[in-house]
Amino acid sequence: DTVKWTEDDFKKRLSKELGFKTAVFSGLHTSREKLQKDILEECKQPLILQSMKITFLKLFKINDNNLKIIRCVNREVENFKKIKDKFYEIENSGRFGQKDQIDMMFAF
Repeated sequence: DTVKWTEDDFKKRLSKELGFKTAVFSGLHTSREKLQKDILEECKQPLILQSMKITFLKLFKINDNNLKIIRCVNREVENFKKIKDKFYEIENSGRFGQKDQIDMMFAF
């Protein structure tokens, strides 16, 4: 399936759903020079955080949808960690030869 949106349509949706104000677009025919230029235009001055008293949520405005995304990502990370731990437990169980272990690692 292909979704055809204009950049403006996508930016509006991105802002509404996730709170992002900017985006960089590229395609199959985007030159590396244009892509680099577009990325650099979006880059801001680095923020130096020297005070531990400033909390993350005070520095960054996160709307409710972003918090949902963060929670979802954290759940997925935890699920992946469990899968990875189980994988290594099975791999190190001694039930598989070296060739099978290599195949399992490649498939994982």
